[in-house]
Amino acid sequence: MHSGIRHVIFLLLGVSITMAQADVLILKNGDRLTGEVLNETEGVLKFKTSYAGILSIEWDEIREVRSDKPMTLLLEEDEVLTGIVVKISGDTLQLENENQRTVRELTKKSVKEINPEYWLLGKGHKFSGMINIALKYDRGNNNNDEIDLDGNLEFRRLYDRVRFYGEYDENRTKGITTKLKWLVTGAYDYFPRSDWSYVFDAQDWYIGLGLNLKKDEFAELNLRTRFGPHIGYQFYESEPLNLFVQGGFEAVKEEFNDGEDNQYWANTWRLVFDRYLYKEKVQFYLISDGFYGFASPDKTILENWTGFKFPLKIGFVASIEAETDYDSQPAENAEKLSTSYRLKLGYKF
Repeated sequence: MHSGIRHVIFLLLGVSITMAQADVLILKNGDRLTGEVLNETEGVLKFKTSYAGILSIEWDEIREVRSDKPMTLLLEEDEVLTGIVVKISGDTLQLENENQRTVRELTKKSVKEINPEYWLLGKGHKFSGMINIALKYDRGNNNNDEIDLDGNLEFRRLYDRVRFYGEYDENRTKGITTKLKWLVTGAYDYFPRSDWSYVFDAQDWYIGLGLNLKKDEFAELNLRTRFGPHIGYQFYESEPLNLFVQGGFEAVKEEFNDGEDNQYWANTWRLVFDRYLYKEKVQFYLISDGFYGFASPDKTILENWTGFKFPLKIGFVASIEAETDYDSQPAENAEKLSTSYRLKLGYKF
């Protein structure tokens, strides 16, 4: 009997402690959730529950948040605050300093992120990437082999970023190569942030250098080399939403299998955009890379990759993609426009 009473008491104490430590989320529709606030970025709050896993909730749909544990807040002007979020209600947030026990009231718009990644605080780095593969093997009436590989890597710190991208595309019919092209790009970006604040608001601007190498055997292009500086602006950078645009000036050298080689200068541009849709079940993406070359005659190159990614389990991702290549002055016997469609399986890390 006494043992049973002790078990009940311990159970009640455990429930009480858990409830006391849990964060409380009240939505505008009146729903009340208990769990743990993980982070908030780009208007989306990640909230972990024991009964529904991790939820992604739009910031504007939240009426009130209450917590009794310390959180780190990154403000729009890169100021970092740590304390206990006593209450988030309406458009205001009350943060209690753990040491001085003073309460500071902030507007929700002034808070850039809650519990941001360490690299955003100038501590450490983030390493991320993805690799994709698409294979085709036909035997019988058709005797075709196809292999498509592509991948990207990114090393990110608060003040700089290194980006790499590569792709390889080869088709064979009855043992004869009918398509062979590859692309390798690399870029270094430096974010001056407050270092240049006396010139302009440099928080999301960056400058850098880029290198682009491309071969397309059946477009008669043995190798195109591009190298030069660029300047860009990072509009958004987070898991739910990414967008940056850059422009630059590059030296271009083209070597053809047949015909005269070219060297010229070019204005370049690049746009990268991706956004999660339908509660992070689908991600739309668009990458556009091109240049206007001052050749004889003038030359325009445009390469687009657009598609949808479908996150699966433990990091695997399925994708459908359309790639479009346009060359206003192609080599002899090559087409101006080519399009490829792919169904891919990849792994994101």
